[in-house]
Amino acid sequence: RKLPALKGWKEFQSRPMTDEECERYFSNCYGIALLCGGKKKVTCIDFDLKYDLSKDLFDRYKSKIPKELLKKMYVQKTVSGGYHFVFTCAKMEPNQKLANRRTTAYEKHQTYLENFENPETRDKALKIALNDDRLVLIETRGEGGYFCIAPTPNYEAVHGKIQEISEEEYDTLIEVARSFNEIKE
Repeated sequence: RKLPALKGWKEFQSRPMTDEECERYFSNCYGIALLCGGKKKVTCIDFDLKYDLSKDLFDRYKSKIPKELLKKMYVQKTVSGGYHFVFTCAKMEPNQKLANRRTTAYEKHQTYLENFENPETRDKALKIALNDDRLVLIETRGEGGYFCIAPTPNYEAVHGKIQEISEEEYDTLIEVARSFNEIKE
């Protein structure tokens, strides 16, 4: 899990760190997380491709987004082989799960085995596996969220820089992501 080592990090959602604070907190750290929201209204769309059964979700998503809009994204590869699209926009929302899919029987079985092997969860292994009913393919990190960013180990900058997009462009990114949702409530 990616847990902040910095206690009181939420303070920096409403104000940037000073140079002294950056030096103090990051001079001997493992990685860096970027806080979403704040004055700049940073948003990240997180593509968790390890759960993509088709193996082409990211390419299908990009094919539906205007090339000029794609050029406005900071894109990075994640530790799990997924991608982040990062941008700023006047429109700001909290974290959202945009596209999910049902967990396969094999994945439920793996969840059961992992939990059965752990003495702390053995008695609950079946219940945990049965409740493992969906996996998130695409989600946002918005107001109140954060994500690891290069040069954190195993995160790689691929393209661009963080730029501002319009509210209409934001809506396009979100609507296209939602079009890949396989679970209707």
